[in-house]
Amino acid sequence: MDFNLASSTIGAIREFIDSQTSRGDLKSLALKAGASSERVMRIKISGNMRDPNYRSKTQLMGEIIDAVYEDFEKPEADGIFLRMTEHLLRARVEWIPAEEIETLERGLAASNLSIAQVTGPTGVQALLESTADSTRISDLKEATDLLTKGLLRLSTDKPGAVTACTSACESTCRIALERLGLPLPARKQLPDYLDALCDQTNIMALARVSGEETKGLFGSLRGLARHTYRAAHELGDRHAQGERATDPTAIGADLAVVSCAALATVIAGTIERGELESVLPR
Repeated sequence: MDFNLASSTIGAIREFIDSQTSRGDLKSLALKAGASSERVMRIKISGNMRDPNYRSKTQLMGEIIDAVYEDFEKPEADGIFLRMTEHLLRARVEWIPAEEIETLERGLAASNLSIAQVTGPTGVQALLESTADSTRISDLKEATDLLTKGLLRLSTDKPGAVTACTSACESTCRIALERLGLPLPARKQLPDYLDALCDQTNIMALARVSGEETKGLFGSLRGLARHTYRAAHELGDRHAQGERATDPTAIGADLAVVSCAALATVIAGTIERGELESVLPR
């Protein structure tokens, strides 16, 4: 199920954030949850009330927390609010008054959510965060942005998350080819990008260095890319499907997202280490 937060839920989360943070906590909380670093880092928090940069807690809530819904589309903004709630619950749950927990629980229930769901298993989220770190280190900005988008939509818009992660994988392959000055495939689709990467670079040879089994593993990932791409068209929002459209299940979305993350991580790693080379004659 995707969670489209009701206004009463957003209000309850905002009240919870306000009650569980100090003025100095707001920037780090927002950044951890995926808010716009460009906006948040421009805001200076001074402890001197006479300083022109001084802002009250109310002002900071407006400029940092409320601005999330200005900077992002609602599914992503909802995702950021849920992640802020998760961070606070995990860090402070033993010290949060029972009545505040109950108020938050009621607010979440308005969107068919519970605290247990917000703080549930985060394995796929952690994998996407790690993959985004890998693409960031390799200076693959478009892929990083798309992975972050997928991460923020994972609990609020599964089709959008699948589409974003598939596009991130395509972007990783494309930039790898472009940086080596290699021709792009005629069809700009994930299987074709990966075929071009395998045919024109040493990535298969790199996989074989550790043995034939690792080469086989990469071959399996290559086959997985085809299934992932087809699944993205069934589960994602790349094309309008009319009345045939169905929301992906949690496991369906996880499979597609994890597959894309695995491919992007492997390819970004070869770029970061400077291992990827062209095998075409010069």
